[in-house]
Amino acid sequence: MAQHKNDVAVVDIDAGNHVTDSMFKYGMHVIEFRALPRIEDGLKPVQRFIVWAAHDIKATRLMKSARLVGGILGEWHPHGDASVYDAMVHMTHDKYSLLEGHGNFGRPPNIPCASQRYTEVKLSDLAEVLVTGTPDLSVVKTARNYDDRRDYPIYLPIRLPLVILNGAEGIAVAATCRIPPHNLKEVLNALYSYLKNGDMSSALKNIKGPDYKCGRLLSSPGQVMSVYEHGEGTLEYECLFTKGVDSSGAHKLVINGFYPGFDPDNFLKLCEKWQEDELIDYVNNETCDANGDRIVIVYDREEIFNKTILPKLRTKINYKFNLLLPSEKDESEVKFASLNMGAILSKWVDLRKNVIRLTLEDQKKQLLKDVEREDFKLIAFANLKKIFEALNSSEPLAKALVAIGLTPAQAEFVMAMKVESLQKLNAEKAEQAKAKLFEEINVLDGKLADVGGVLVSQLKEIEKWVTKNDPSLMERKTLI
Repeated sequence: MAQHKNDVAVVDIDAGNHVTDSMFKYGMHVIEFRALPRIEDGLKPVQRFIVWAAHDIKATRLMKSARLVGGILGEWHPHGDASVYDAMVHMTHDKYSLLEGHGNFGRPPNIPCASQRYTEVKLSDLAEVLVTGTPDLSVVKTARNYDDRRDYPIYLPIRLPLVILNGAEGIAVAATCRIPPHNLKEVLNALYSYLKNGDMSSALKNIKGPDYKCGRLLSSPGQVMSVYEHGEGTLEYECLFTKGVDSSGAHKLVINGFYPGFDPDNFLKLCEKWQEDELIDYVNNETCDANGDRIVIVYDREEIFNKTILPKLRTKINYKFNLLLPSEKDESEVKFASLNMGAILSKWVDLRKNVIRLTLEDQKKQLLKDVEREDFKLIAFANLKKIFEALNSSEPLAKALVAIGLTPAQAEFVMAMKVESLQKLNAEKAEQAKAKLFEEINVLDGKLADVGGVLVSQLKEIEKWVTKNDPSLMERKTLI
């Protein structure tokens, strides 16, 4: 009941219900606007703003990271600069990165990056191929920025399922997301198979398992498929290593590839303790640009390796495939969803097909406008004498042109032309231009009738570009 005190209404509310309602709203806000990626582009909001801001200021050449961070804060994402720069740094380490960083961007999980005033960043060449250099951006719905001055796309129409390729991690209220990265070649083969046969179970057999930048997957194919089918589960990984015995009989272990999330600093501290306890004889960190990851350990008994060292070279990672889907009523709104691998890929395909359809329809609309302009030229040519008479008459030009039989739209077209252009009108050229436009429209109609085929063609083009420009992106890095 409302009570009035000093002309201020005081409303009695249930504190428990109020806290519960407020917490729910806050939790949903974090899920939608901070923590989880959208299925279309695999990006969380801050990541999306980073790519969009880089495109907006045409960051195709290197610029100071601080310049891009400032632009993001001022135009799109009014939060702390540290959080934006941290997200930017992590994006430069993605397997299939949309950003290219120059300077000291650190190394996950424990080597820090340099300050934003020292590093430089730009859109990667892959970003140009996947999104910023395509016509798809023009058909995505937009929203207003925080101060209602600019528009930005609600998602980026990226031509690959980055939510699967780069993976994603996020923590929100009762909603944790951890999707592992995968191999481009395997995911493409899965998409080709699904688009050809429509059988996702068969298509998923092309994906052998998560593909990080290093390490070895220990879990069996059956365990991997179980995670994919349920959208959650645990997989086990191991560092890459070789063992041998030298001439003195000492055992030598060389670790030359770390499992996902392996912290070499903590491991070396543990090794030092083992050395103090006389469990191992020697440890040396030989990691460098020339060697890559490399830690050498010398010990005298195989039992030490099996019981002490090996358990520290293995890890288990829990996965949960939680993300955001566009609402069926309005794609500007999103909903939280837990999906399995097949559902993620099939939903991405459906959404990608819709973007392709919208892009083709937009291109057809533009061509039809061009056809209309050529028709106006033909009408103007057929009425050229009357048009010049109208130009020399005392009547208002628009009224005079309508009086000779032109529609208001045709009259407006004629009035926009210079006299010199009217004199150069050529009916034959206009007819040829129309015929060429109709040929292009027929091609678009064919593509609209086979949107799946267009998607396959786009994926093939991307595969060809990657194979030519950066073939290492097609190689599996996590051994099986």
